[in-house]
Amino acid sequence: MPMVESIIVTGAPFSGKTTLAKVLAEQFGWKYFSIEESWRLEWKRKYPKGDTSFDNYMLQTTDAEHRAMDKMAHGIVMGGHVVADLRYGFLHRDPRVLIVFTTCGIDERVKRALEKKAYPSRDFVQVKEILEQEDRDQADRCIALYETDFRDPKNYDMEFDTTDTPPDAAIERIMSLRE
Repeated sequence: MPMVESIIVTGAPFSGKTTLAKVLAEQFGWKYFSIEESWRLEWKRKYPKGDTSFDNYMLQTTDAEHRAMDKMAHGIVMGGHVVADLRYGFLHRDPRVLIVFTTCGIDERVKRALEKKAYPSRDFVQVKEILEQEDRDQADRCIALYETDFRDPKNYDMEFDTTDTPPDAAIERIMSLRE
């Protein structure tokens, strides 16, 4: 594998991608970039009074807005020395970019969401339904935009199941690529 100049971490909500990406950025001494943070800034710009929830905003975004955000992210990734937490990491396929997909069992993802209080006043069953719907929505959007399912393992260089595996195991494997 050629020298890695950027790393993309992608996966389902609460699969551990943000945790992994932030730790990798620190380990490599690279900047961290989050597509979700970029979307949240855009949402706050459009709805400064919080007239609509972030989730509703994301459902209302257009294909053109998604393509523009993905193009912006591509520029950041290709600039090098960044660990990016992205939705559709496969778009940035390049020999200098390592693309990592995180997976995690749905029950563990629900547990993580509840621990982070991501869905206040919702119980386990409700959060599970929300996450399963988010999975379907993201897959449908990706297929509509790019004619592929972002969950397909062939789109990635590495896959880590974080259900029972701490981020350290993934970090160790990725760090070994620098040697």
